[in-house]
Amino acid sequence: MRDRGVYDPAEFDAWLQARGWAWRPLERGDYPLTLEESLVLFTLEDPVRWCETYLVESDGSPYRFFDYQPPSIRAWDQDVVHQDGAEVGKTREIVALILWGHNTAFGGKRVNPSTLVAAPQQIFLNEIIDAIERQMGVFKALPGDSPLKQAWIEPRRTPHTQFRFRCPNFRHPDRPGLATVDFRPAGHDGEAFRGVHVTALAIVDEAAKMKAKVQWTEFYRALMPGCRFRAYSVPDGDRNTEFHRVCASAVVDLPQGQPGTRKFHWPKTIMPAPFWSAERDAHFVKLYGGRDTPGYVRNVLGEWGDAENPVFRWDQLLPNVVDLPDYRILA
Repeated sequence: MRDRGVYDPAEFDAWLQARGWAWRPLERGDYPLTLEESLVLFTLEDPVRWCETYLVESDGSPYRFFDYQPPSIRAWDQDVVHQDGAEVGKTREIVALILWGHNTAFGGKRVNPSTLVAAPQQIFLNEIIDAIERQMGVFKALPGDSPLKQAWIEPRRTPHTQFRFRCPNFRHPDRPGLATVDFRPAGHDGEAFRGVHVTALAIVDEAAKMKAKVQWTEFYRALMPGCRFRAYSVPDGDRNTEFHRVCASAVVDLPQGQPGTRKFHWPKTIMPAPFWSAERDAHFVKLYGGRDTPGYVRNVLGEWGDAENPVFRWDQLLPNVVDLPDYRILA
């Protein structure tokens, strides 16, 4: 932790004080935990601290969140919606939450946790699946090592991917817990969500592209009591979707424990250099044809903007589509 720059003695001292503990009695062995065990628990309880201790960047350097990310990942026990610009760290947060939550039993607060990760198409899930396998040191295309590998259990791969992890069982420390993560594409009617029941998190990536109401209806059925909901997406201008409804009703900075959904809005403009700069702004202005174009408003600012080519909305067109098997063409 010290080598990675994530050990802050002042934070650890505050953590001890919150429990009515102090350094000297801890070092003398007056408490149920040793100093080393206390440091481990101090790390496991905080998803940001745990991720920056155990995860690595693609170049092997210690994992680091952008300054604006910790409040969101620490809000894991709230319902959350992200209305963001493109490539601001949404997928990184999903990967980090899954790894922390299912390796630590959500800091010891969930017994045998289970999570559903949904997306409109399988291709969106593949990036998350690959990133988790790399961090666990089990990515077959590029094998590696990781202190997390001992928690890995051979996953199910068909018909959909299910990851399984050994995790702490704080109610029964004599036997390990089992954490599971189901990855399911929505399909046209959400059928793949049937039969999934999760207790920890239900996550939707690229949520703006889940257009059909029945997809969301089937998704919501998977949430067991106490399960938290998180949706992530760049808005696409379509205001006739469940994702827009959730964004419109969510509350920025909603306090922990208050009913409702907490909203995060991350435009690209809050990113540090080199991800955002005057040069990058000029690049996007040129790429999208101006700052007031739908492409710039949505992908850079994370705002709804106008829908492009909105002559016929998909939700209006789909009910009028008739399948004619005799006229199918196989290319």
